[in-house]
Amino acid sequence: MVGLRFSDTEIFPKPVTLRRLTSLARELGLPWSSNLLISPSKISNELFQAVYQEGHRKA
Repeated sequence: MVGLRFSDTEIFPKPVTLRRLTSLARELGLPWSSNLLISPSKISNELFQAVYQEGHRKA
């Protein structure tokens, strides 16, 4: 049995597209595959910070 718990979630004011997510990972020199989105996957702190900043970036 697998359980998931979500806490402190938020909706970004600016959506981060799959294309941009892939680009951010490549810019950081991290391996990335959209297959990672099929199931919960751990990402690096650097990628998390980049995605978070992108989601809060002013248009």
